[in-house]
Order: sequence, then C-alpha cells, then structure tokens
Amino acid sequence: MFTQNKFFYFVAAALLSTSSAAFWPLPADAHADPMMGEEVPLVEQISDFDAAIAVNPDATIEVTEKITVYFPAPRHGIDREIPVRYRARFGNRQTIRLTVESVTDQNGSPLPYALSRLGGDLRIRIGDPNRTVAGEQVYRITYRVARVLLFFSDHDELYWNVTGNRWRLPLSRAEAAVTLPVGVPAAAVSSSCYTGSYGSTAQDCAKSAADGFYQFTSDGELTIAIGWPKGFVRAPTKAERARDFLLDNAALAVPVLVFIILFRLWWRRGRDPKIKTIMAEYEPPDELGPAVLSGLVRERVGSGAISAVRIPP
Repeated sequence: MFTQNKFFYFVAAALLSTSSAAFWPLPADAHADPMMGEEVPLVEQISDFDAAIAVNPDATIEVTEKITVYFPAPRHGIDREIPVRYRARFGNRQTIRLTVESVTDQNGSPLPYALSRLGGDLRIRIGDPNRTVAGEQVYRITYRVARVLLFFSDHDELYWNVTGNRWRLPLSRAEAAVTLPVGVPAAAVSSSCYTGSYGSTAQDCAKSAADGFYQFTSDGELTIAIGWPKGFVRAPTKAERARDFLLDNAALAVPVLVFIILFRLWWRRGRDPKIKTIMAEYEPPDELGPAVLSGLVRERVGSGAISAVRIPP
C-alpha cells in the first residue's frame, strides 16, 4: 500500500538523485579563479618548498630555501624553524652551527627577521610586525651550516631534515637539489629519502640524478640522506671533535670538573700527614720522674710514686 510516509520518502529520494550535484560540497582547499582559470587555495598553506643544498669541501653546506606560501587573509609572515640539535649515534648531544646569511622576497629585496631558540630548533621569524601581506608570498632564506656532515670509516654523508617538522601550515610539495664537491664520481654516490613526521621511516618520495644534481621530491615533509666516498670533504681532527663534544655536552663535563677540583683539594690539604715508624721503648724517658709517669699511666699519683721520688734509686 502506498502510504503517505512512502510518498514523502519517494519524493525525497527523487530530489536527491536528480540534484545531488547541487548539494555536494566543493573542495575546501581550492576554488577556481574566474580571471585566470586557475585554482586558488582557500586555506593557508605552503604550496612549494624548494631547497638548493651545496656540500662544500670545508665540510659546510650552503642552503637556499624558496618557500611559497598562500595567505587568504592578511598575515605578518612566517616562522621557519630549523632543527639544530640532535642526538648522535652514541646518545650524546650534537649541535650544528647555523648562520643566516640573507632573507629576501621573490625580487631579492631584504625582509626583516628575528632569530630565537625553540627547544632544539632555531626559529627564523620573517615579517614586519607593523605590516601585513596576503595572497601568494615567496620567502628566500640563505644560510650556511657547519658540523652537519657525518664521517664514517668508508664514506661521508649528509643526513638533512629539509623541511623541518614544526610547520603549522599544510605542506603540499617539497623538493631538494643537492650538489656535491667537484670530482665525486656519480657511480659511487648513494642516496635515500624519507617522509612524514619525526622518526618516520616512510619513503613516499622520489629521487633522481642528472648533471651532478641529486634531486628529491615529496608531497610533504622531506628528509634526505646522501653519501659519497671519502677524500672530497675535510674531516675534523680528533682535537676538533673533542672540543665540539665538550661544547655540546657541557652538562656531562660538570661532574667531571667538580671531581677534579675536589680531588686536588684533597690531595693538597685533606690527606693525613705521613708519620714515621714508632719504635717501642721499654725504659722510661730520662726527663720524666716516677710521679709524672704514674700520673700519665694511672691518672693518679700514689704514695709509692711519691716515695720513689724521695728515695733515689
């Protein structure tokens, strides 16, 4: 029987089937630009992250980042946070030396920035606090990094977190292009790349090599590793490694330093003086009489001791 409830159900189903396109939500991250015919993001995002990395013979790397960001609403700028403190192979702390050389826009004009530390990261806050920007913005950051290469017995290696892991904006695409010192044979170069958050072993990335460039691409966060034979980069000396270890792990040196100071104080002032061997003597000293000896031994002077004093032996 075709009841009233079934009628309403039939009408609703017919409306949904004929006009579902009118109710289906459009993508939340982009819309068509009527002037250009291109998709424009609706949310803040990093549309491109391009990094050019040059490995130098002096064991430093030169990094130039081109970060393209889209702001639907006015913003002052971005925070670029670069990891500078790591845990080394043996669990000790290792800090890289990072020097910012320039921060510019897409036209090469300098941009204001400020540096600060955030845990194990160096924060580069880019932008004018008294001025806002909107739409697509391009930031170019150039910096030099020391103490970042790894030196093994049979090869040297660059292990580098290209994008970092503290972005508050979605990252659509990342690419890194690495150049090695002149003379490194391409056949002896090994490389790999990793994606995802810190500690991830996912490898949803692509790599290629051509004309001395080693390229890595991903659809999000990117970490790369590239190794080459020894002899093309100057390795640190043992003295330099010891110095850097002490500088990076100063907290471990405090107990050792305290022990050294206390040991020297004990050695100079806290040790008991040396005592010569005491020979047993069975005769009383000549300068002490019977009464004095009785007082020392018995803690009293009796009549016998007094008589001995009066009557010479």
